[in-house]
Amino acid sequence: MTTLELKLNLPDQLAKDAVRMGLTSPDSLQTLLREAVRNRRLAGLAEARKRNRGGKHPAADYGRNRKPKLPLTARAARATHQLNHTSMRLVLDTNIVASGLLWDGTPAHLIDAAQAGTIEIYTSRILLAELTRILKRAKFAKVIAASGVGLEGLVLGYAELATLG
Repeated sequence: MTTLELKLNLPDQLAKDAVRMGLTSPDSLQTLLREAVRNRRLAGLAEARKRNRGGKHPAADYGRNRKPKLPLTARAARATHQLNHTSMRLVLDTNIVASGLLWDGTPAHLIDAAQAGTIEIYTSRILLAELTRILKRAKFAKVIAASGVGLEGLVLGYAELATLG
């Protein structure tokens, strides 16, 4: 536990309102700081993912000679509609998470859906440690550097986005 001593200069009315509402207690300040840290991590993750959009996935060249995708069938369209309007709970494989954080594509759409609140992503400390190990691979260094938040920022941002179970 770290002890911080803070001295703030606030406008009179704001200081009075904060004291009256109990926002200056250690518990309230801790809650406010936790929320601010969470918001900054999520914003950093969103910004990193914006920078990486359009980045070419290493597997993107594998299917160059494939036929173009056919339009959605009615059944697939209904399933897509249900996915967009139903909250699902998912545990994502760490390779899917890495791909979703670093490149555009289907894994990135899962991260987008979690940020939009359409799905809920669950993870564990073990999966976060595995994600960290995966992202430390040399082949990801250039893409992570381009993200602007670094490896720790990506992992902590994902940890804030997901529910730790």
